[in-house]
Amino acid sequence: MSRSLLQSDRAAWHRAAVEWFSELFSPGEYATIILRQRPAGGVRQLCRLAGHWCHPSGQRLLRAANEAGSDVFCGVNPTVRGSSRAVAEVRRLQVDFDTDGDGCVGRLMRDVRSGRVPMPAVVVRSSVGRWQILWHVDPAAWTVAGAEEANRRLAAAYEGDPAVVDVTRVMRVPGFTNCKPGRNGVLVVRVPRSRYDPQGVGSQWWEPKAFRQVVPGRSAPLAAAVPKAAPPRAPARYIGGRRQPASQSEADWHGVVDALRAGESPDLLIQQLAEQREDKANPRDYAERTVVRACRSLGVQEPDTEYGRRHPERPMSPGR
Repeated sequence: MSRSLLQSDRAAWHRAAVEWFSELFSPGEYATIILRQRPAGGVRQLCRLAGHWCHPSGQRLLRAANEAGSDVFCGVNPTVRGSSRAVAEVRRLQVDFDTDGDGCVGRLMRDVRSGRVPMPAVVVRSSVGRWQILWHVDPAAWTVAGAEEANRRLAAAYEGDPAVVDVTRVMRVPGFTNCKPGRNGVLVVRVPRSRYDPQGVGSQWWEPKAFRQVVPGRSAPLAAAVPKAAPPRAPARYIGGRRQPASQSEADWHGVVDALRAGESPDLLIQQLAEQREDKANPRDYAERTVVRACRSLGVQEPDTEYGRRHPERPMSPGR
């Protein structure tokens, strides 16, 4: 590739990233960036004004990190200054397709055309066969609990990643390469809206009723105004009389316990959980810790792990 073509490509990638930031945030809102270094796994977390990420200096910082082997992620909802775990308000629903992504997106778009699901605002191809879908939603009409319940039901309905439900979840930013092993440095690209939404319907800000066929009325309350500074850890929720997890980590725990009871392989669970929780500083250690502790709580044979060797199970003391 000639130098002029490479410079032209980089200019286009730069524009794609700036357009993405500009659509999701106003310049004075805070956007949280996660830079994950490959293959070492080190993480940098940067919470700065969105205007900074659109400025050439901010883009140079992200570009240099990406070219040095770091994946670039960003939360899709504005955050409170100085806190990546507190959203200022709920602006978007999201679903992530990692397995049979092309087929899942096809089924979703068929339902969009039939009117069962609203038109997405943003469609991103994060690598071959993997997709990220976003909907703009009316902040005044959604609570944190309601948005996360909607994300959960969208993932269940279209076989998306069940871990991508919390409103602080980060997604890949278009215009940067995917540095994850096995992705071959493919460019993260946003699909032009004209290809799937020529009339720009997805630019609307959807209310809960638009998702009523996916999110039944008996689910978590959706119509209350969201607080301007949501707490970093949501209180426990009760849906249909059953207590719901208060955090994504708690949801991970219950999911692992249920899978172990169903006979799932602990080694496979560790691998899946580590891939799902890339927002953690050390996803592998987090996955090993969760699965090993779940095995011990159930009396299931635990796998051979680094965490297990560092923290052997203590023998029970005899009763007095």
